[in-house]
Amino acid sequence: HAGVDLIEIPLDNMPKGMNAVDQYKELMEIGFDGIKLIETKPNAYEKIGTKISGEIYDDFFNYLEEEQIHIICHATDQITHRAERRVGNEFLEKKYPLCEEIYADCLARLEKNPNLKITFAHFFFMGEELSRLSEILDKYPNVNVDTTPAERELHYLSETPEETRAFFKKYADRIMLGTDDKNAFHEEYKKVQLAMLDRWLRSPDRFTTKWGNKLVGVKLDRETLEKAYEDPEAYPN
Repeated sequence: HAGVDLIEIPLDNMPKGMNAVDQYKELMEIGFDGIKLIETKPNAYEKIGTKISGEIYDDFFNYLEEEQIHIICHATDQITHRAERRVGNEFLEKKYPLCEEIYADCLARLEKNPNLKITFAHFFFMGEELSRLSEILDKYPNVNVDTTPAERELHYLSETPEETRAFFKKYADRIMLGTDDKNAFHEEYKKVQLAMLDRWLRSPDRFTTKWGNKLVGVKLDRETLEKAYEDPEAYPN
């Protein structure tokens, strides 16, 4: 997956041939097969200053929807949603409203393009709001999420293991095994983070991760695991 340049180039004054659709077509000629959207990550979102639900993006998303081109989208960031955790925390008090604005923007784009083939990375950072995430998945059948190791999300999911298991079972066909590709080729990352994710999915263990997050494994059943992994037996325990 590749990203088109929507950060450095002024969206309202695109040079000929540099609009998002033309950039995408050129990337496909090079050999990519999908789009990675980072424009909805808070730091990029603030820098660009343009909502993805805005008209300036319409041609781009209309094209992606019509062609059923897969999008991986990093939307919002790893912050808590619970009010009691935000009170008195200046960082969270600032970032929480921004992330809610980004959620609203993403959903507004889905209202315009309800058949977008899109995967929201890191469980859409809704690990502690599964009912909210369920509503989105139920409403938009082409929306998926991935399990890219965001340890805080796994921590939140660990707090409600029964609900988490039920969620995985219901949406097993729409939860992708994510790896965070920018790190996936580092041996230490593969050894530690992916083994941690595998342990969390397969076992009922209580354990603390390398980064200090306390997890409780969800021990998915065989059928659900087979949908999560292309080859469950081959994945490292």
